[in-house]
Amino acid sequence: MTTLNRWATIAGAAWLLSIAGCMSVQTVRPGDLRAPHPWTRVWVTDGKGTTTVYEEAHVEGETLVGIANGKWEHVHLTDDLTLRTREVSTGRTALIGVGIGAVLLGGVFLLVQSGFGDNSSPPKQ
Repeated sequence: MTTLNRWATIAGAAWLLSIAGCMSVQTVRPGDLRAPHPWTRVWVTDGKGTTTVYEEAHVEGETLVGIANGKWEHVHLTDDLTLRTREVSTGRTALIGVGIGAVLLGGVFLLVQSGFGDNSSPPKQ
């Protein structure tokens, strides 16, 4: 594997980890799913522990409306339902940003210390 391919692989893996790390699953109330909140996916767990994923979910009155198993479904909102969505986690995002910055600064420091890019001395023969 060439150095460029290795760095591209590392950068790709870091990007995927940062995207995944910036998100967290949160329990929400039905009122949180009313406009203008753009939720695209909601996990609904009933009192028996069965979880169904609804795409394009939103609340109309006392009913959750969304696509489950390929068709539009309507679920009456009751007290025994738990609604969860995936949201951006600002704390995690900040920590990931600080970590990436520290790694980049460390890499630059190591390159400078190793003499990378220093053309001041003639090449050895």
